Amino acid sequence: MRVEKDHKSLNEFVKSQVDQPTPLKKKTDVPTGFEAGVSWSNKTKSGTITSRALKSNIDPNWNDYLKQWGYDPNKFKVKKDTLQFRCWDANFGVDDNGDPIIETLYYYRCDIELKSPETDDLDYKELAKEIKRHKKAPIKTKLDKDYSMVVCLSDWQIGVRSTTKIMERILQVVDDVDDRIKELKRMGVKPEQLVIYNLGDLVENCSTSGWYANQIATLDVPNVREQMMIARRLVMKCIERWTKHFDKVLIVSLPSNHGQTRSGYKAITDENADNLDLQLFDNIAEMCNVSQAYKNIKFVIPERDYKVTLDIKGVVIQALHGHQFAGGTTAYAKAKSWAEKQSLQNDNQFDVLINGHLHHFSWVNESSKHFIQAPCMLPPDENDWFSAKYGSVSNAGCLTFVVGGKKKIQYLEVL
Repeated sequence: MRVEKDHKSLNEFVKSQVDQPTPLKKKTDVPTGFEAGVSWSNKTKSGTITSRALKSNIDPNWNDYLKQWGYDPNKFKVKKDTLQFRCWDANFGVDDNGDPIIETLYYYRCDIELKSPETDDLDYKELAKEIKRHKKAPIKTKLDKDYSMVVCLSDWQIGVRSTTKIMERILQVVDDVDDRIKELKRMGVKPEQLVIYNLGDLVENCSTSGWYANQIATLDVPNVREQMMIARRLVMKCIERWTKHFDKVLIVSLPSNHGQTRSGYKAITDENADNLDLQLFDNIAEMCNVSQAYKNIKFVIPERDYKVTLDIKGVVIQALHGHQFAGGTTAYAKAKSWAEKQSLQNDNQFDVLINGHLHHFSWVNESSKHFIQAPCMLPPDENDWFSAKYGSVSNAGCLTFVVGGKKKIQYLEVL
């Protein structure tokens, strides 16, 4: 048998067959048990991260360590208040003089956990801080000379059905509005001016020929003179109770369909000039003008117009009864349709359009314009006009709000 290589001695042969020694592991710079790395348990949803030995005492960049060991920093984070710190002296050989080289090494270990998208979002944290820091500001005057309080009288229809109940409801509103004024003051809301709108139909009226089906049969005060007397005394009670809270008072009255002089269904005189709602407030204005107690009141009663447009504290308010409205499935649709048809008139630009007539409350804010309908004062009745036409019961109430400023309408309340 041919041998590829000859060996001079057995020792030489044995030496050639000995495996080369396994290379020794490089000496670690950290004590046993402190090896760098990341551990994670899906069962407990927790783990640890340990830094390499550092020659300076600085916080490591945990995101770099997470990425280095395959953990996404967007999904994992260091758990708060779990930082562990260790340091030790390590021998790094000898220097040129033969003296040992000793250096202090540092290591850090922290627990890690999954991130929560809600609690770890920086913007969310800032928002949470703002909420925590918020404290109620002391009450101060929010509204003053640049604002007015508006109260709308609409569709009392004194004389129809139970006039006693209507009177009781109106007298309750006198108290309610008075309480609302005081409530707003406690809130720091103190408008300088009060504006009272008579949106019309304060009396039922009606001739012996009747205007609507069953109208004569539903009257319990058929005498118009008595209807006017009751309405006049109720309006004066409102003026007496409310105006004392304000330095300035403006009272506006508008013509209405129940204020017309009619023969049957049709008006037989100029409805915008010969109208009971205007006559009622003509009398009230004369009464107030001779009393020093009401010297701060001004009246706006049109000579011959169905609407009144006023700039009140920088807000243009247009008011009318609403019987001029025509097509539309809702109060808002009727008001908007009417306003669009009137748009060519120079004085028909407005910020707020208010009306009565349809017996229920409605408020729609479209872009910069507000369309507001005041409710009636008739107690709920399944047989009233609104219910007969629309199938639902109207809720009685008195519309109040504050006007002025950028919002135009604030603190709206139906009492």
